[in-house]
Amino acid sequence: MTCRELSNQALHEMEQGRWDAAEPLLRQAVNACPTDADARRYYAKALARRGATEQALVHFEHARVLAPHDESLCVRAGEMFLATGQIEKAALRAKWALDIDRNFADAWILRGNVKLARGDREEALADFQRALAYRPDDIQLTQQIAQLYVSLQHPDRALMYFQNLAQQFPLTEQPQDLLLLQAETCETLGRLQNAVGCYRLASKLEPSSAELFYRLARLEFSTGNTHNARLAAEQALRLQPAHAATRRLLENIASSLPSAANQPVRHAGGLAPGPY
Repeated sequence: MTCRELSNQALHEMEQGRWDAAEPLLRQAVNACPTDADARRYYAKALARRGATEQALVHFEHARVLAPHDESLCVRAGEMFLATGQIEKAALRAKWALDIDRNFADAWILRGNVKLARGDREEALADFQRALAYRPDDIQLTQQIAQLYVSLQHPDRALMYFQNLAQQFPLTEQPQDLLLLQAETCETLGRLQNAVGCYRLASKLEPSSAELFYRLARLEFSTGNTHNARLAAEQALRLQPAHAATRRLLENIASSLPSAANQPVRHAGGLAPGPY
């Protein structure tokens, strides 16, 4: 009873973000009842949060032995073993978790990450896809699969996953990093107009960067939108006046214009705000 009371107090502290206060309470809880799996689980979590990885692993493993049918404890211990480079121990915990529950997405993700650590990207991909079947709305997992397809030189399949991910957000609320990933993948596939559209949407979101506007300007120029290219390039220089690639691009844009429109390019400062 003392252990449970202390654990409940600690959980309240954890929910309030007061991890420093929770850890001594959990240490007392474990001392009060060393066979309580939950007390050890929470104590391990608190230790891991402040970076005491080896101590946390000891308590996760104790908790796993005390609750042998808890697949989540197998996975959590496996994740920590993997993070410390102990790949075979992590693989074994993934196997134990799947032996308990073949439908547990986190166990498939752990096994996939183990295979990634071994360099088996194709097999890792299969495990991540299996996990996604059990957790189809997992944004992070979907993005991981898409990026793995990119690394495997399958940008068309990557784009499909990025687009599926994008559908989970209203058009005006897509995260900037997701828009940039779609833009880069479309560019790889030669779908330049689609890439331009993604870059345009991304450019309207924070944080802005010279690199983002440079990429947009480069694609606008390559697709024949010289005016838009110049505006985007000028915005890049407002953000970073010394951005060398943008300066070179502006020179190319200027040289491509008819002589009557080929006015000297003004860099950052004194420019009227453009549409970007």
